[in-house]
Amino acid sequence: MNIPPEKVFSTVVDSNHLKYVDKYYMSNSPVEKFDDDHSIVNYRYKFPFPLTNRDFVVLEVNKKVDTNYVALARSVNSSACPVNKSFVRGEILVSGYFIKSVPESPTQSKVSFLMQCDPKGMLPTFLVNMDAPNAPLVLHRIRLLIEKGVKTFNPKA
Repeated sequence: MNIPPEKVFSTVVDSNHLKYVDKYYMSNSPVEKFDDDHSIVNYRYKFPFPLTNRDFVVLEVNKKVDTNYVALARSVNSSACPVNKSFVRGEILVSGYFIKSVPESPTQSKVSFLMQCDPKGMLPTFLVNMDAPNAPLVLHRIRLLIEKGVKTFNPKA
């Protein structure tokens, strides 16, 4: 991306970006904050009818490492966030961004995105995997959000 790594990082760790890059995102709420880099957050996602909405309780770790940045998440159990009967509690096995600085060009970054998720419930595998080809578009939408200030979700972007 032709965006400095610190700008990409500040965007992905601000959960407000999700409403512009993820068509299923509904909301999130903090559960517990340990320090500036570690917190537990409850994320909620709206699934298409007739499916039940999902929520995920994740431990987030957001850090600068040398000249690079990592934003990682994985599901955890938290007594402070009991299961809501209106949602199926899914599991994030691993999710994150690795944002690498480009030494010869400080205004550029290389961004990797990883997501392995089990939405749980009674979903056929083909349905779970149906949206997988759209996952790389998350990075494209983040770039549009930062570079052009795109503030609406566009499934064709």
